[in-house]
Amino acid sequence: MNMNNCVRWGIVGTGDIANKFARAVTNAQGAKPVAVASRRAETARAFADTYGIEYSFGSYEELMAFDGVDAVYIALPHKYHVPYTEKFLRAGKHVLCEKPIAVSAGELERLQAVAAEKNLFVMEAMWTRFLPVMSEIKKVIADGKIGDVLEVSADFCYNNPDHSHHAFAGDGDGGSVLDVGIYGLNFALMFLGEDVQRVQAMARMENNADLNMNALLQFKSGAMARVSSALALDKPQLGYIYGSRGHICVPAFYGASEFDVVVDGETVTHTAPFKGNGFEEEIEEACRCILAGKAQSSIMPLTCSMTVLKLMDEIRGQLGIVCHAE
Repeated sequence: MNMNNCVRWGIVGTGDIANKFARAVTNAQGAKPVAVASRRAETARAFADTYGIEYSFGSYEELMAFDGVDAVYIALPHKYHVPYTEKFLRAGKHVLCEKPIAVSAGELERLQAVAAEKNLFVMEAMWTRFLPVMSEIKKVIADGKIGDVLEVSADFCYNNPDHSHHAFAGDGDGGSVLDVGIYGLNFALMFLGEDVQRVQAMARMENNADLNMNALLQFKSGAMARVSSALALDKPQLGYIYGSRGHICVPAFYGASEFDVVVDGETVTHTAPFKGNGFEEEIEEACRCILAGKAQSSIMPLTCSMTVLKLMDEIRGQLGIVCHAE
């Protein structure tokens, strides 16, 4: 592809999620992986060799100074998202940042100001919103198959035996809400809107982190949502959308490629596979926006990220979580 029609990407970090991005970006239309940065030069070089990436750097600052990339994907632990998003923006790079893009609404406000100042594209990498299955679900709802949507539930829970993982951090940047609860909140808002009137949350806490959490949300329309998340509890990872005539079940809703529509006891399965590992669609949207000179995506604008962050602020406040910035 002609480089004039291609976004040159740098990858910030070399962990599991960075590997998933690297596999996807090679398949994504309008994207080319050019560079990777890690804290150690040998780690970056090994990652680059694995994916056929030309340039590797042993510090994030070297990538900031490199003029061979147009955009970066930030795949660092939560507490580094805001500082490095801001640094790369100030270095003139567009940014796709792994979720959560910030750990509080106040932090995101700071990023919004920097992005506006630099006139650069920024998007939170909430891949769920870009999955083809989500568009198909919206079509089924728009066609009235399940009637009026009255309630949504979403459970993203798993049992991680590695308590040294950053999700267990007690500095306010850990916990299941930030790690996986964010998916359930996005799922609820996709089908119920963003006008949440009331939130009630409870959790099992340890070391200033929520190990498993349940939240109830009520919307201005009267519709409700129940979202649960966990780092140390296994539950079926299901999303449900309940309507006045029937319901939709979405297995592994955060990365789904199919869903069931149940009306009058009859089940119809719909399939809508994603391109590769599920990251391609969000990468292609970022590329389209960057190449078109857009500052934000209409599918995942920063206003959506802000709404979810404000909900997480409220939930975490009710749980008594003390954040690092406080």
